[in-house]
Amino acid sequence: MKQAHRRHHPPPWQSAAEACGDCGETLPDDAFFCGACGAARHEDPRLGSMALERYRLTEEVGAGAMGTVYRAEQRVGRFTREVAVKVLRSDFARSQAVRARFHRECELVTKLSHPNTIRFYDFGELDDGALAIVMELVRGESLAERIARGPIPFEEARSILAQVAGALAEAHAAGIVHRDLKPDNVLLFERPGARAPGVKVLDFGVAKAPETNDPDAPAITFRGEVLGTPAYMSPEQIAGRPLDAQSDVYAFGVLAYEMLTGALPFEGATGLLDWAERHLAESPIPIASHAVSLPPEVQAAVMQALAKEPGERPAGVLAVLRAMRARPSTPEEIVLPMAHTNRRVAGWAVAALAGLFALTVSLAWSSVPPAAKGPEAKADVPAAIVASCEDEANTSC
Repeated sequence: MKQAHRRHHPPPWQSAAEACGDCGETLPDDAFFCGACGAARHEDPRLGSMALERYRLTEEVGAGAMGTVYRAEQRVGRFTREVAVKVLRSDFARSQAVRARFHRECELVTKLSHPNTIRFYDFGELDDGALAIVMELVRGESLAERIARGPIPFEEARSILAQVAGALAEAHAAGIVHRDLKPDNVLLFERPGARAPGVKVLDFGVAKAPETNDPDAPAITFRGEVLGTPAYMSPEQIAGRPLDAQSDVYAFGVLAYEMLTGALPFEGATGLLDWAERHLAESPIPIASHAVSLPPEVQAAVMQALAKEPGERPAGVLAVLRAMRARPSTPEEIVLPMAHTNRRVAGWAVAALAGLFALTVSLAWSSVPPAAKGPEAKADVPAAIVASCEDEANTSC
């Protein structure tokens, strides 16, 4: 990723003018290039603007289904601090009730203090009404990028998983369910002298507390919608059921499986319908079938975390770690455990699920490499997913 130039900073009274996204120099209205650094003028109208009156957006660093993340600068006296500003999709602010819910959830998340949770600094509404979250800026790579290079050695993987589990455990104790745990939401960064990278878990700001499952309660996840990424969603999340920390335990199991094997626990899924059927009805592929050597208790713990029924999974992410039978002297030395493949298909999963969803399905879909087509699943798929996939405009199915 390129480093932004910092030779020029417009004075505060020029904050309303558009600035160069590379060096911060004020741009004339008719300029196509920056006169200071030569960079082309960015098309994103937010670049160079002030967010929440305190953060100048200087560079787009990522974009996804939930919104856009910017690098930003905050002037504090004579000093400048770099932060990340996530601007959520405009439809998240479509009603006053949702905006109020956003503020309540962010106030809850700002109380999280675990060192492996991305720090929240600020939140609010932009001048155009969009909702924004200000977080610490951490330089590193995503866990997804690390997995793309192949399976992660066990010693390194267990350190990463222990850090992820610590962040989740604090959130769960506060009544927060992440709902979208996946490799893209785990950031790895170098730690001088450490054998394994440090971890920051992202996107707690769009999580949802379990007590808000009341269908009449306003929430960022609107009634009748499923928020998540298909490959990592729990069966109960796919089915639109109320969620608690056990849903994150399932996603944690998928995460661990993929880290240790370099593959997902189900094969042949290429769209939303496929993933729904796999999570609801199929047994995960045994870890032993992959060309990796792992202790039996580790394999057992991961497979148990992937149980269809929440009550059959370990009671929390820390229980998954304890099942590893490691020496729990430090977070880095906690090994992770596992059990035999659970081939029992949850009764509620194969039952008719058509009435469980209300209006639409909105998914933060991330690309998953296509795999060989696996055996057909027998579970009924929620009607809203079928309706969504029959919509020709939906390219996720």
